[in-house]
Amino acid sequence: MFQTNTGKEAVTSVPWNADAAVLVFVHAVLFGLLIYAISRVCRSTRSGGVNLTVKRGEKSMNFLHIFYGVASVVLALLTQVADAAKGYKAGIIFADYMVLTYLCFFNCWFRNTIFRLYCQIQED
Repeated sequence: MFQTNTGKEAVTSVPWNADAAVLVFVHAVLFGLLIYAISRVCRSTRSGGVNLTVKRGEKSMNFLHIFYGVASVVLALLTQVADAAKGYKAGIIFADYMVLTYLCFFNCWFRNTIFRLYCQIQED
């Protein structure tokens, strides 16, 4: 807030800065990934795909938990430091946790994509 020459306080808006741009970009990618993952699951069930049950090993599940933890911390810290999220931080972080939980533990397409990444990392 600052004083105008009439003596009244003028409200300043939060300028569009790098924090806001990064926050919007990362969340657009995250929610775009969510929509794509949901569409992949809907497409496979609609086309009469075969239901298979896969039991994951301990190492791959540990990698999934580590990925979930790191992604959660990164998104929470990104939201905490962004001035553009002021007043909405708790809601944004909660939404991030819900999206990551769904993607990592309930969406088979995303889990398989993460496990392919894990296998490529182990091969290198």
